[in-house]
Amino acid sequence: MANTILRNADVMVWDDIVSRVSPYVVKIESPVCTGTGFLLNTGTDLPLHEIATARHVIEQAGKWQLPLTLILKDQKCLYEKEDYSVLSDPGEKDLAILLVRKSSFHFESSPVDLLPTDFFLPAGREVGWLGYSADFNLCFFSGQISGNIGSFGSHDHEYLIDGVAISGVSGGPIIVPDPPHNIHIGGLITAYFSDPVKGAVLPGLSIAQDSSSLHKMVGLMKMIKSHLKT
Repeated sequence: MANTILRNADVMVWDDIVSRVSPYVVKIESPVCTGTGFLLNTGTDLPLHEIATARHVIEQAGKWQLPLTLILKDQKCLYEKEDYSVLSDPGEKDLAILLVRKSSFHFESSPVDLLPTDFFLPAGREVGWLGYSADFNLCFFSGQISGNIGSFGSHDHEYLIDGVAISGVSGGPIIVPDPPHNIHIGGLITAYFSDPVKGAVLPGLSIAQDSSSLHKMVGLMKMIKSHLKT
């Protein structure tokens, strides 16, 4: 049976947590989309940065061979199509890994580990997330897990979160405090589902892929790494 993280997050200070996670959260820009990505700790020995993001952030750029730009603080690097690769989730989830050479972009710190696959986040659990809107710098958000929508159709391994996700935040990491000192990445933001009531502007819910989907992608990376051209 899967374990459940039940600790309260309020004994950890969010600004300290953000300072630990933000050094490996990047803005991703293309001519057709803007989003967020974050460095994964995959354990592979490839000379590549493996950056997780939402599939829709980079899918069109990869399909039409468009350039991508990564931005982090004062770093800004343009990648032509031959300079990057995209590994999309084989199960059509809104999840992808962007591959760029380590020599082309510098990260100051090692990324936080993913939440183990045998842990799930129960309703009421507080989480945070980071992302770049189209018009602002890196932004922080927080909210509570509202539920899991794994039983609906093909949308397995997804959370509903009581919190906002503005344009550009897709692909941002879900941060799970694990007091007293630990933090994990519990997944990534993929969408915002607004309340469908007609004639009213009402709050909605954010949607996030959970960490098990990311673990599957990391496993796929390890399986095919010998076939990747570096």
